Amino acid sequence: MWACRRGLRCFSAWLRGGEVHRRPYTLPFAGLTGYEYGGVKYIVIPVAYDSTASFYPGAREGPIRVLRASEELELYDPKLGITPAEAGIATINDPELPLGEPEEAIRAVEDICHQVMSEKRIPILLGGEHTIAVGGVAAAKRVYGRITAVFFDAHLDLRDSYRGSRYSHACTARRALEHADRLIIVGCREASYDEFDYARKEEKVTVIWRWDILESLSPLAEELSRVKGAVYISFDLDALDPSVLPCVGCPSPDGLSFREAEEALSTVVSRCHVVAADFTELSCMLSHASCSMTVAKLVYRFIGMLEYYSSAEGR
Repeated sequence: MWACRRGLRCFSAWLRGGEVHRRPYTLPFAGLTGYEYGGVKYIVIPVAYDSTASFYPGAREGPIRVLRASEELELYDPKLGITPAEAGIATINDPELPLGEPEEAIRAVEDICHQVMSEKRIPILLGGEHTIAVGGVAAAKRVYGRITAVFFDAHLDLRDSYRGSRYSHACTARRALEHADRLIIVGCREASYDEFDYARKEEKVTVIWRWDILESLSPLAEELSRVKGAVYISFDLDALDPSVLPCVGCPSPDGLSFREAEEALSTVVSRCHVVAADFTELSCMLSHASCSMTVAKLVYRFIGMLEYYSSAEGR
């Protein structure tokens, strides 16, 4: 009924004019190709958007680099003991976004994510700059009502405006908070004083600083115990240490190791109803094959976590 890599059950589709078209994407995530859409659970959405970069540009090329690298992934995950691809992973064509018009770009991302989530599927956005997360959070709010946004980021991104734009990548968390009921920022180690002061006073914001989780993830687990409703995960790749992933828009030292990132994501996925996620800010001005593969592996492992815990709990 469908063709795919290594005989596994997988799908590819694309969106146009609000409808799903069953045409294979030319470069599907993990090399998974096929023509059936009905049974797919995870929708990978490449978003080649990079308009407000302030340090290293090139994030618009991030999605294609990750998709290329993902073709070399082993589909069986020995750590989880499952083959995540068997749940059905589709890749849709990246939307055409207006360069230099972030509000329109965010609305386009929101519309696509809203359609996917309305079908009870889980969108996985590949950025592109971090700004696209605002569209994902807004869509989750529309579909699920109550939404908690969990951001992994080296920076607070809580500026109200940056370099004349309220939709700069440096304002992503602030704009997302306009839709989210709560915002938890994990692994942060950079902030302006105004952002620090805002986060300290804003009741809807909780910051789990990098130094808070050096010894254990118990501060994150404790905070998640108070979360109600659906959760949107946004992973700005600069949350990782530059020794793990130097190819990001705004690198910062003393970040998460790959293992720490896995464990932190697992802490969220195992405790919460995760309905969507994004992975952003891979900068291809600096990128080489190992960077792209690191991101591809993290994304696939994350999908595996979603599948592992949803199967265990019957979600």
